[in-house]
Amino acid sequence: MPVESAQQRWKFARHDRVVIKNQVYRPIGKEGRKHLLQLIVDDVQDEHFITKTDDEISELMRRKLFRHDAGYFSKSQARFRVRSDSSDLTDLSEDERRTVLWKAEWCIRFDSARSDATAPWRPTMSLPDIAFFIDRQKKALDRWHLDRFGERRPAGRRREGKPQKAFDYPSPSTLRNWLLKWHAAEERLEAFRLRYHHCGNRSQVDPRAEQVVSECVEKFASSLRPRQRDIYEDVEAKLFKLNLSLPSNVPPIYVSRNAVRARIKKINPFLRDYNRLGKDRALRKYAPIGKGLTSVVPFERIEIDDWEFDLQALIAKSSFWKKLSRKERQLIPRVRCTATVAIDVATCCIAGLNLSPNSPSTASSKTAFRRVLCDKTALATSAGCLSDWRMHGKPWSVVTDGGPAFLGEFETAVSLSGISRLLPEKDPRKRGTIEAFFRFFKRLCRYFAGQTFANVVERGDYESEELAALTFEELEKCVVRFIVDSYHHRAHRGLGGCTPYGMWNRLTKEGQFPPPRQTELRAAFGIRVSRTLGKHGLTYLDLAYNSLELNDIFRGHESKALDVFVDPLDIGSVLVRRPNEGRHPQDKVTDDYLDVPCVDDRAKGMTLDSYLLSRKQLAAAAMDDQTRGLLARLEAHQALTDVGERTRQEAGLREFRATQAELESAARALFRSGRAALDGPEQGPPQTDEEIPGKVAAKSVRRKSTRRPRIPSGPERDDGGQRASSYPVQEISGPERPFGGNLNLGDEGDYE
Repeated sequence: MPVESAQQRWKFARHDRVVIKNQVYRPIGKEGRKHLLQLIVDDVQDEHFITKTDDEISELMRRKLFRHDAGYFSKSQARFRVRSDSSDLTDLSEDERRTVLWKAEWCIRFDSARSDATAPWRPTMSLPDIAFFIDRQKKALDRWHLDRFGERRPAGRRREGKPQKAFDYPSPSTLRNWLLKWHAAEERLEAFRLRYHHCGNRSQVDPRAEQVVSECVEKFASSLRPRQRDIYEDVEAKLFKLNLSLPSNVPPIYVSRNAVRARIKKINPFLRDYNRLGKDRALRKYAPIGKGLTSVVPFERIEIDDWEFDLQALIAKSSFWKKLSRKERQLIPRVRCTATVAIDVATCCIAGLNLSPNSPSTASSKTAFRRVLCDKTALATSAGCLSDWRMHGKPWSVVTDGGPAFLGEFETAVSLSGISRLLPEKDPRKRGTIEAFFRFFKRLCRYFAGQTFANVVERGDYESEELAALTFEELEKCVVRFIVDSYHHRAHRGLGGCTPYGMWNRLTKEGQFPPPRQTELRAAFGIRVSRTLGKHGLTYLDLAYNSLELNDIFRGHESKALDVFVDPLDIGSVLVRRPNEGRHPQDKVTDDYLDVPCVDDRAKGMTLDSYLLSRKQLAAAAMDDQTRGLLARLEAHQALTDVGERTRQEAGLREFRATQAELESAARALFRSGRAALDGPEQGPPQTDEEIPGKVAAKSVRRKSTRRPRIPSGPERDDGGQRASSYPVQEISGPERPFGGNLNLGDEGDYE
């Protein structure tokens, strides 16, 4: 029978801000499944209250009319101080750690008082000022210790002739020493680590042989792995040479075997095994094993890591695989898939999952992280699960390793989601919850043929690739079914025998914080591009996006490049970041992003990959259409050209291009314009031949002609009605002729 799904419950903190239909409210409390909300008008609490049930809030969230801002009305949040202190005090006892924090609090308060420019009095490092500061702050520090640790500091030491202190507050000189250590250690807690030295001389080695024994004992911590008897023999050899150099009346130097053995035992065990066994074995041997980091609030800590399956999968669809012959199936590639898993530490529920046939990448880690923020019940239903998979929300912190799959785009997505990211050391035990799940996750591989096992020795003669029978599509469904119906409903030792599903329902009984809004998800996980704003809006690929709000931005920011976020799961609309000049103040409820729909309604709900595939198919169809119609198009073009030429000739029209005479006339005009522009304007008539511009190619000589000159019938016209020229004629030949033709500049004449 299907597992009964619990109704969604929500909870809000007192300093959170709730926005319903652009109206601001503050959560007051919850009674049953009803939330009491107080109206806020201009940051002033109004005497108006409303109630909203969990179901009504879920409906508002579905309609995108609900917004939740955690800790918005908290005044202390702005003054919260985050320290970057990597001091490791885990080896100290509880009392020693309290002493370290006690000293650090004194130094922090003194530095704050010293740097407060608004205070009427600021202390200096002089002893009188420090004494006055201690007298003013000792009661406050006593109260601080009582509030934080539940008890007062122990009483001060008894000193002769002086009253005993009610608690061990420092003297002026002691506090000054603390401040010097605090500043020298760059304000790190490591400055107050207690360092006790051994008292007295417990060495049983002859002082003359001290150096010899020390040098030989150091060789024990070596990758050569010498035995203790080898070290003692080395000591004996060196002492024998040393005794030969001593006078005869001086007793020889002797060191017992037990003394050398005692010195070897004093070697730091971690240093000894690090050099003898190697780094990895030393870390595994001495790393503490305990319950690890615990969490009691769902989604307080999410651990993400990837794991390679000990199983060979087939890269082929199940329907296609069934139709192949035995030989064809051998050609299908086999791969070891990678699973990127996100687990909630508090409930041990799997909150995110992504399966990839490739090696780990930022794309797979981003997909797994996005599923942490979304309800995955639909995915579980498609895989045939009987239970729901509603473990989602906004985590407080995300813990990963420093691998390349969790850098770049993954870091950007986590940052834009407003979630802190933790990077513990490379030791996987710092992420013990996810590592423990992977040990259980290996059980899934034993259901199917094609296991690769942990190593070649364990695999033996098992042919993993030849026996692979599970396709990638089937493996993905089996992984979801294994997590949702098997793992979530199995008793978990880390939960005291409870199941992860039951623990989730128990811890979220009072409700859970709402997940990020769709706007935040699209801005964090969308494809970021830059587009120039125009009157048609914005374009991505060949799709146009526009709205009235975007047009308002265009009127104030013409041709401005804006950041656009495209959701690969739905290209029906895009997010546009408002320009800095058009953003609303922080106290407004309007987002910095604008949701702009696509002009083409057919793109609504369409994924990016399906649209790209349709474009590819359309381009192939267009190329096929153009190829089929190529012959007809070219024949029509040639026929229309022939008809046009024939009709022009029949009509007696000139050709639609310049004649040779027109080209020569244009060349003469171009030549005259160029000579006038390059030689400059004439300042007066030339006086000598040297002042004549240009180059003289030839001189004309006027000779007597037997012919009588023609007399024009009219002013400057001959009998034929042609214009007569009274200018002399000069013909330019050779290199001075720009187009190779005769440029007749006047009447004909004779040339020398």
